[in-house]
Amino acid sequence: MSARPQFLFPDSARLGSDNVILHARARRHSVINFAGPLSIKTVVEGAVTWTVAGRELPVDRDAFLVLGDGERYSLEIDSVRPTETACAFFRAGFVEEIAQDIATSVESSLVRYTVDLIAITSGSAAARSTYDSKLAANES
Repeated sequence: MSARPQFLFPDSARLGSDNVILHARARRHSVINFAGPLSIKTVVEGAVTWTVAGRELPVDRDAFLVLGDGERYSLEIDSVRPTETACAFFRAGFVEEIAQDIATSVESSLVRYTVDLIAITSGSAAARSTYDSKLAANES
């Protein structure tokens, strides 16, 4: 059985639509002016310099790099020894949803999700009105 040279978890995931982990090992790799989703990049073995907005940002096993959604970057790996990277890419809106969850009480979240589920399953506009009333009551 041959080993895959790079791994994308989960299989068939799409950057920007899914949360994705990319783990790769290579001696040569090039990325030019790529605008990806929000991501965290680190290097497991070797070192890589990402170029962002004209700045060179070196990353090794003791550092990581956070790039914003749509932030363009380039990198060039051309080394005798393999360089190993690990990058987490986040789907659009994921971090905002986490921030919303952190800032919202559990009771309000449960009311919101329950009423949204009722509205989805019944198609009722009244469910949205009920949700607004219950949410206002819970937040007061």
